[in-house]
Formats: sequence, structure tokens, C-alpha cells
Amino acid sequence: MGKTLILSVGGSLSPIIFSIKHHQPDKIIFFTSKETEKQISEILQQIDLNQTHYFDKIITYSAENINDCLKAILSRLPEILARWQTTPDDIIVDYTGGTKSMSSALVIGTVEYTKCFSYIGGKDEQSRNKDGIGVVIDGKEKILIIKNPWDELALEAKKKLCFLFNLGRYGAAKEVAEQAEAKVSGREKSLFTVIKSFCDIYYHWDAFRYKTASHNLKKAIRELEDICCQLPNHHSLVRFLDKTKENEEFLNILIYDTKERQLTKARNDIDDEIKMAPEKRDMHFLLDLLANAKRRARLEQRYDDALVRLYRAIEKRAQMELTKYNLKADDIKLNLIPEKIKKEIHRKYYN
Repeated sequence: MGKTLILSVGGSLSPIIFSIKHHQPDKIIFFTSKETEKQISEILQQIDLNQTHYFDKIITYSAENINDCLKAILSRLPEILARWQTTPDDIIVDYTGGTKSMSSALVIGTVEYTKCFSYIGGKDEQSRNKDGIGVVIDGKEKILIIKNPWDELALEAKKKLCFLFNLGRYGAAKEVAEQAEAKVSGREKSLFTVIKSFCDIYYHWDAFRYKTASHNLKKAIRELEDICCQLPNHHSLVRFLDKTKENEEFLNILIYDTKERQLTKARNDIDDEIKMAPEKRDMHFLLDLLANAKRRARLEQRYDDALVRLYRAIEKRAQMELTKYNLKADDIKLNLIPEKIKKEIHRKYYN
């Protein structure tokens, strides 16, 4: 897909034409005032129309009012980009032309749609008239490519993501990570990508889909380790990595399958730790139920959901107690029940 150039149109045509010839876009959106709209036809006469195939324009009726300029952009731009099926990777925004209000509005209005901005400056101090403080002289232009400042502003997204994650709202946190991932670049993009994976992993764990969570957790931990190696002083990220490793150990016990234990036992003599694996897994499952109930109640005030998990925890604890007597809750045999409680169990529960 070809490049899309969004640029503001002002009194001077030279910087605009220079920008178009430099970027060679497939599509152009002109952001213009009512007064400068007529200049679009002059610009089109001076560029190679074989290179650029699609054009559109956004008109502001108040070039001096930043709010009106921004309203014009936000009301038209999403529709144009959707129609052209344009992605942030394809978009360059040049804010050189137009009034200061138009340029400011263009940057604010497109910060979520592009990964870089373009500005036409001068090659050196002699490139501008009026003793170096005026406009750039024709033929002495220089393109400046500026990284989208959203990479720096992503701090707010990180705060929101952490807030949602710590509330146990992993699905909502994943959406924030996805939105941020689409706007940033480089190492920041890699960071949001891996955090998005962790949100998805803990979402599955929170729904008791242990195997899915465990399978994806191994890969996510490796990716986060790589990022932490590049950011050794990012202490909060390193602490998060250490915590996920602890969680992985806990999760591995939860998914330790009974059939696997039987196969291991058939192959060789197993040590005391593995012999205790069923009891250990049951206890970890009980703890996970209680932790889940705590999240529902304390973090989300979903007390009905918490209560259901607590009922299941009570049932699980009773099942664990029955296993001490080689009893299963779904198949109680009277001859295995201790004599002192056999009559009472038979009278109350056997039918």
C-alpha cells in the first residue's frame, strides 16, 4: 500500500510542492482554509500526477481558531482513512504550511493516526530570509522527519494499563496495550506487544484455562527477558518479570496432569515431591480459587461471582479431606468409611 501524505496548505506553495516531490505519496489529503483552498489546483499542476492517484481535502472555515481547525480534521479524517484503508505505517503528516493554529491542530488531530511527522526547514542559517528568521528560501529546503511524540506520551497509556491490570481487568488492559502498540514504534512497540501477551495470558488464567495460559506464558517470559536486558534499569519491569516467573512455577503445578504422573511412576521410582504432586496440585487449585474469589470481591465488587468460587473452594477442601481415606466424593463406598461415622454418613448422605 502506497504512502499517504497529509499536509497543511498555507500562503507559500514551494514547501508543499517540495514535500510532495520528496515523499512521493500515492494519496494526498490537503488540510486547507477556505481562503487557500484554490491553491490546491495550482499545487496539482506542479506535481507528477502519475505518482499520486488519490486526493481529498479537509477545509477549516476558521484558520485562526485551533478548536475549529481540530473539529474539521476530526470530523473528516477518520472517514477518508477508512475509505482508503490506510494504516499508521502508511501515513506521513507535514505540518509546515498554514497558520499556526492549523499546524497545531493538524499535529494534535493526527497524533493517533501516524508514526512520523514531516517539516520543511532550511539547510543552514542562510536558508531563510529576513536575516535568518523569515520563511525558507526556495531551493534551500530541507526535510525533517520527526518521530511521533506519542512515543513519549505513551506514559499515560502505561499508567492506565497498569491500573486496569492490577484491578484484574485483563481484557480491558489488553485493549489499551493494543491501542498503544499501534501508535508507537521501535522498542516501545515491542514492549506493548509483550505486555499485550501477558494481559491475554492472565485473562485465560483468570478464567481457569490453565493450559492455554501456561503455553503462552513461557514465550512471553522469554520476550520480556530480552526487553529487560535492553532496559536493565527499568526496575518495575524487572520486578514484573520476576513475578511472572513465580507465577509460572505455580501454574506448572496446576497443569501437572494425573496421566502424566501415572506414566512417570510407571517408568521409574519417583521422589517424594512428585509423590505429593496430587495433594500439592489440589492445594494450589484451592489457593487459586480463593485468590480468584478475592479478585472478584475486592477489586470488582462482583460478590455473587466471588461467592460461587468460595462454594467451589469449600467443596474442593472437602474432597481433599476425603482423599485421606481413599474416598471419592462421587463414589462413596460404605466399607471404606471409618466405623465411628459410618452410620451417620449412611443415614444422612448415602441416598
